[in-house]
Amino acid sequence: MPIEKLMTRVKQSFFDMLMEKMHRENPSSLYEDVLRILVDSCTLEGAFLVYEGYKYIVTSEEVSWNEEHNIVNIVRKVPDDQTIFSFQESGRETTVFQFPFLSLKEFYVGIVYKENPLPPEFFPLLWRTCAQFLEYVDKEIEKEYERGRYAGLYELTMKLYSSLDPNQVLKYVITAIDTICPSSLILSHDSEVSQDLPIRTMKYNEQKSSSGVMKAYVSGRIHIEMMEDGKNSVLYAPLQGKQGVYGVLEMIGENGVICSEQEMNFIEKFAHITGAALENAKLHEQLEQVIEDVKLINETSHKLNSSLRLDDTIHYMTEQIITFFHAKGVGFLLCITKDKYKILEGSTELFFQTENKPYIDNIYKKINREKESKFINDTDTRFGEKFPYRSLIALPMIHNSKMSGLVLIVHDKPYFFTFNHYRVLQSLVHHSTLAFTNSILREELESLVVTDHLTKLYSRSYLDEQIQQSIERDKLGSLLLLDIDNFKQVNDTYGHQTGDQVIIQVASIIKNNLRDGDIGARWGGEELAVYLPNVPQRIAVSIAQRLVAKVHKETVPHTTVSCGVSSWERGEKSAHQLFIKADKALYQAKNNGKNQVVKSYEK
Repeated sequence: MPIEKLMTRVKQSFFDMLMEKMHRENPSSLYEDVLRILVDSCTLEGAFLVYEGYKYIVTSEEVSWNEEHNIVNIVRKVPDDQTIFSFQESGRETTVFQFPFLSLKEFYVGIVYKENPLPPEFFPLLWRTCAQFLEYVDKEIEKEYERGRYAGLYELTMKLYSSLDPNQVLKYVITAIDTICPSSLILSHDSEVSQDLPIRTMKYNEQKSSSGVMKAYVSGRIHIEMMEDGKNSVLYAPLQGKQGVYGVLEMIGENGVICSEQEMNFIEKFAHITGAALENAKLHEQLEQVIEDVKLINETSHKLNSSLRLDDTIHYMTEQIITFFHAKGVGFLLCITKDKYKILEGSTELFFQTENKPYIDNIYKKINREKESKFINDTDTRFGEKFPYRSLIALPMIHNSKMSGLVLIVHDKPYFFTFNHYRVLQSLVHHSTLAFTNSILREELESLVVTDHLTKLYSRSYLDEQIQQSIERDKLGSLLLLDIDNFKQVNDTYGHQTGDQVIIQVASIIKNNLRDGDIGARWGGEELAVYLPNVPQRIAVSIAQRLVAKVHKETVPHTTVSCGVSSWERGEKSAHQLFIKADKALYQAKNNGKNQVVKSYEK
């Protein structure tokens, strides 16, 4: 058959096939039809097509020809610089056409014939005809591939915008990126992610500003760089919404190539859709969080303004902060001086531990000096040696331009608290500062009511009340009644101011020798009293003798006291009788020569 007629036949067959099967679902199935046309039109024994590891084989009806001819070895014989290569093997002629311009890698079409009178000039014409047709098929396949990818992207978009749960959005994204390229997600720290998801968190202090991750994150544009091995490259695509960048998509390409420009446009769209969906979910989450934050602040403010005592205020605030912010430790420090503070009851245990005191001292001094809040994601060595609690929020309580207290919130993990935590805690402490100050003032006022102004011991009315409660609650107790000897003579000799100083000295000795739970009080004038709950008379007498001896030794001018001791045991119900017995014993001590202790006796 003449060459022109044969080529016309081949072209007509290609054209008829396109008209018949243009809209098939899988355009790559055209390859097998191409081979069939070549075998039938050119009377071949067989034909094959190879690309990127895929193989198609078609033979004539008379020949049972298959892969025993080792297709892979055949195409390996083709030199890279030849588009047409012919050779003989096993009594057959084989011609292989190479098409390096197609998007598919290592694309070969081979024809196999036996003693075929096809002239050499036929093969360039056949190569050109096949090239034109295969280029068209290649473009159709690429279009179909793109249609499929963008259809998948549309489906993913619908899923992403149907969910307001950030973790669910991320699950959809992770499933989708597995079909694109070996990838990983790196999210900013303020994204709270389920630990089940294969996602890395961006550590700002560990990321170099020159790294690809940071460049993409800061600039909001795709960044590509070579890996240290010099062979592979990495693409960083920012997950960007309208309000900011929420992370980076990291994709690794082999042999220094990430993807084509077309692929890069697709990845950019994918990253943009992911960023917008994350932003949408986070905004919804933030809205819900704002509602919860406002409820927390309102409930806390209402509770604090309901006349709570200071201890109750601190306990309540500590409980709220631990519950809502999952803090490991909460401390409330009452300012005394620039360098001195008091840790209030209700703070968590770690603030009372001796080993943490140097760190707390440094933090207190720094905040008291600067009068500014601190939000530190990783304390490291900022406050001396390594502080065991890496995340720190320090919030001063400022009232009338003065720092009245300091709230410390800590966690042992770095980067545990988010900026939103910090913002809400600031608001919470701001709203609680007035209640905190009022609680302190209330207790100071109550202290003034129950405390003697001169000696700072309790008042007699408070002593009466506490003894009566002890009689109803405890098994026994003892009362010491002390009177300064020759006090009128001290006033006449040294003056009333010195007399007051003597009373203060005796009161100070009493305070310094009391246990927790013991009560020192000013009985009246130069008389002082000490109540010892659950202390029998024998021990009470010993304590009284120690006090009398210390007054005799430590007061200036030299002063002595007389002391009467009375006790009660379960069954007695009158504090008044306890006072009468102690007063009688004191009277006896005075009559016996003063500067001594006398205990009361039951008749």
